Amino acid sequence: MASSAAFAQDLPTAPQPQYVSSVISNEITRGASPAPEGTVSVSTLKAEAGLPTGTVSINALMAAAERNPQKAVHHFFDRTSWLLTGVETSAMLADGVTTHNRLGQLQTRFLNVNGVPTATTVRITEADPIGRLFVNHGWAGMAAGGALNLGSDMGIRYLLHKTGHHKLERIVPLAFTASSAFAAVHNTAY
Repeated sequence: MASSAAFAQDLPTAPQPQYVSSVISNEITRGASPAPEGTVSVSTLKAEAGLPTGTVSINALMAAAERNPQKAVHHFFDRTSWLLTGVETSAMLADGVTTHNRLGQLQTRFLNVNGVPTATTVRITEADPIGRLFVNHGWAGMAAGGALNLGSDMGIRYLLHKTGHHKLERIVPLAFTASSAFAAVHNTAY
């Protein structure tokens, strides 16, 4: 075969772009003449896909691409990531608003002391000792605490993304969201 080349974008189930670029870079390092932009030689595709020598058809290339699909890699800031971050931020905002509304309110608690019903009045404060550091400084402190919370979430997600744990990467913001949503519901219910 002389220099026959197949255009990767013409195949219905074309190999992934990173696969084609790795094949082209392998050809260039082996000393072969570089393929034109967007093309890859049939001999290289046959060798990579394990196809028999001789003439190869487009159907054989399509069948090989279907048998050996390349795993799609998503970007860190894709649509799902932005959506999960927005949901998490909304839950943190709901927690902040309900916490701020409850602070300083007086609450009457009824206790039995030695069989005698006793009413005590207490002022509501933040129960979380770490959250109290931020909540006691008003909205600015709550915004700083939220930014710290969101930053730690992003750091954990980025670490999981870089190590290839993409399912866990999607679960982490849901855990943060559940925590903030639970706190918001607790603030409104009690």
